[in-house]
Formats: sequence, C-alpha cells, structure tokens
Amino acid sequence: MAQAQPPSDLLGPSISSLQQAFPIQDDEIRIIDVLPGSSLDLIALECRVVSLHSDASFEALSYVWGDVHSKRTVDISGYSVEVTPILYTAFQHLRHPHKKRALWADQVCINQSDDVEKSHQVSLMRKIYKGCLQCVIWLGVIPSDKGFSTLDAGVALDFIHLLADERPFQSATADCEPPIFIVDSDPGQRARNAFRALIMGGNPWWSRVWTLQEASLPFAATLHWGPLTISLQTIETAALAMCSGRYFFGLLSKDKVGAEYNDLMNNFLYPVRGLSIARAGETPLNTLMRWRYRQATDPRDKVYGFVGLFRSNTLLRIPALRDVSYGLSPEVLLTNVGDRFRELLRHRYLRWNASKGVDVRIAASIDEWILHLCGVWIDDVEKTSEVYHLKVEDPVNDESLRSAILLSYHLVEEYQASRNSDLGADYVGGGTLKDAFWRTMLGNLIMEEMPKGVPKDHDMTDFEDLNVLQGTFLMFQNMYTSKLRNPSVNNQSSQFREPESN
Repeated sequence: MAQAQPPSDLLGPSISSLQQAFPIQDDEIRIIDVLPGSSLDLIALECRVVSLHSDASFEALSYVWGDVHSKRTVDISGYSVEVTPILYTAFQHLRHPHKKRALWADQVCINQSDDVEKSHQVSLMRKIYKGCLQCVIWLGVIPSDKGFSTLDAGVALDFIHLLADERPFQSATADCEPPIFIVDSDPGQRARNAFRALIMGGNPWWSRVWTLQEASLPFAATLHWGPLTISLQTIETAALAMCSGRYFFGLLSKDKVGAEYNDLMNNFLYPVRGLSIARAGETPLNTLMRWRYRQATDPRDKVYGFVGLFRSNTLLRIPALRDVSYGLSPEVLLTNVGDRFRELLRHRYLRWNASKGVDVRIAASIDEWILHLCGVWIDDVEKTSEVYHLKVEDPVNDESLRSAILLSYHLVEEYQASRNSDLGADYVGGGTLKDAFWRTMLGNLIMEEMPKGVPKDHDMTDFEDLNVLQGTFLMFQNMYTSKLRNPSVNNQSSQFREPESN
C-alpha cells in the first residue's frame, strides 16, 4: 500500500465504477483473482467480495504504487481499469500459468477516493495481513540500466542464501574459495550493483511507511524481484548471521571492496532487523519515533500506516489511533495523537529531563496551525556548531560525521577557554565536562536497537583510547560505527548502521 503519489481521482472513474459494482461493508474486502496466463497473454482479472470471517484464502500484495500519472489498463470483471505501471507488472509477473491466484491489492480493492471506505479498510489492515496466506512483496522488474543483469541479481540472492546457511562459514578462512559477491572482479562488482539495487537506498519498498506492517504481520512473506524470488525468512536469517560479525572478515580486502561491502551491509541489516522489532511489538510512541523517517505521501499515513502493528487493547487507550478517519486534517490528527501521548508517556527519553516536576502542557491554536508548549526556561543558547544534514536514503559519510562531532567538541573547548577553564572541569551531573560531552554524543545510551543501558567507565575509556581527536578514517569507522551504533559487535569491524530514529 506504499504510495509515491496521492491517488485522489488520478486513476480515473473506471476504478470507482468497479468498486461501486462490488460494494463492501463491515469486515468485507474485495479480492482480485488473477486469471492464469503466460507472459505474452493479456492480463485478465476478476473481482469478488469476501468476509474476513470466512474461510476464503488470499495473498496480500505489498508494493510501491509509483507514479499514478503514468497508467496502464487492465480488465477486471469486464471493467477497463487504469492502474499504475508497477501494479500492472505485478499482475503480469505474479500470475500462475495454470490456475487462478487470489490477491488483495489496495489500489484496486479500496476506493481511494472515498474517505469513509478507505478509513474503514485501513482499520482492517491488521486483520487483512494477519489473515492472508502470505504477503507477496513485489519489488518491481529488474532494472536494465544499473550495471547488472538478471543473472547478476541471481548471484546477489545466492549470496543471501549463503549467509542464511551458517554452516559453510563457521570455519571460513582466507584459504577457502570466496563467494563471487566479495571478490574484486567484474562479476563481483555486478553482483554488488544488483545487491545495492535490491536493498534500502536502491529499492523504494524499504523506505515506505506501509510496507513495515505489510511484511511483519503475515505468517510468511516472499519477495519477488522480476523472475527471482526469495523468502523473507531467508533474508532475516541472513541478517541475523551477519550481525554476529564472524563471516568473511578474513576474506575481505581492506580496499574499496571491503568498504563497499560494509556500506551494503549497513543498508541491508537496518531495515531487515527493523522487521523483527516491529513483529515483536513496541509501544505506540516508540514505534512512531523509531520509524518516523519512513516516507508517506499523505502525512496522516505517518500515523495510520502503523495502526496495524498495535493490538486492540493498545488502541483502546488511544482513540486517535483506533478511530481511523481520513476526514481529519493532518494537523488535527497529529494534535489528537500528541495530546493523548502526553498522558501515556513512558518513553525512554523521559528518563532524563529538566522539567523540575512541571507537568507538560500541550495545546493547539484555534486554526490548528500552531502548537503551544509550556516548559521551564533553562538558559540562553549563545552559540551552535554546524549541523550534518543527511537524508534517510543517503549513506552516512563517516568523515563528515566525524568532522561535525569534532566541531562541536572544539566549540565546547573554546567556550571553556573563554572562562579560563577546560574540559577537565567538574560537570554538575558528575564526572568532567569531557565525560558529559561524549555521553551526549552517545545519547547517554548504549544502543542495540533498544537501549542496553547508560555508558560505563570502560566505554569512555574505549572511546578515549582510540584518540578520536587525532584519529583517522579507519579509527572513526571502527569505533564510532561499531561501538556507538552496534555495541554488540565487540572488537569487530562495523557491519551495520543503527536506525537514526533511535
């Protein structure tokens, strides 16, 4: 249900006519039967209405809408319906040659121009994806302009299968034959190009709000990339194996291949591990905080896109999440959600605050464009350092991040020098100002997706031993990326970047 453009009526009146011909109510949904055919046959589809309380079986489709201004036409139960090119290719590639395939696809199964129907169907999303046979994840056709072929894409998937089977690597050494994927060669580079196009940053499916619950709620899920398939379970098993940090370190070179490999693993592991976190469940506030960087065309979906992750007893306490309504403006929705969270706050960041016991008060202006907060004056900000701006889909440049941290460090040094002091001075909360600075850089938390605890003395010692202020790129990569973002990988090169939303 991931949209890249607002649907409104851009798909034309024919799709509304189809949905009016197949009305739904209560816990009913529309199902699309994809009729059998070969790749050369015209796409033929049939619509029917089923109850979620029936024994009807279907698969739920997860995909990115793409550009709704570019349309293709399909026949659904005698109606000529315009759909986006990505959904068209999904129907084309996912149909079986000899039997029907029952799919739920939001673009044609929900009347997107009817806010009442859409609101009700979105409230059923948890039931839809929990009740489907499996989630069919369509990543699109394999691109022809990214420096790799379908064969190379197969090599990239083979590498994931290889990672998921831990046995071949438990005794891996530099003497064994390395997989093509990590070899500095043309085939190896093409395989890595394919892998990059598959993962976060290369395929938009990983960055959309809706795909999180669509992939984590069903009993099983399978990714389809052109003619290639791989189960989500295999991908998650491979990610867990990689988190051990044991595999391929002895085989990887120290040059660009090793750096490229680490970068690829960053973008692979973060969203895959995130699926496991979503499946295990978090509080609503933690969920909205963790995944706030996920993209949604409609700002209301930054809330509603996660509703399916919450159990009914949780939603009962937060009516703004339970009562899905696309009739509300984004401003009203976000105000209602924020106001309710004020009463339910149990978020980890409130362990450290400077409110001095003053209750948090939140109110919106009459026109709902201004949010009024009541707090306690602490101090004036005299000077700020430069900010390292980064889009969520962009890789972190370690040198730029290191420079931004050092600028902040030097700013504190200069301030102390102007007061005839230094960073060895006592800090009001204990320790020195130097300790306080590095605790701030750590968020005062050792993170492993969720907080493991506050930094201990040996964490500070490790940081200082690496001589951050005079360090090199390799030092910064090993310490800042490994220790700050993945403390579980001790004394190993970093394998992934923790989510910025923590």
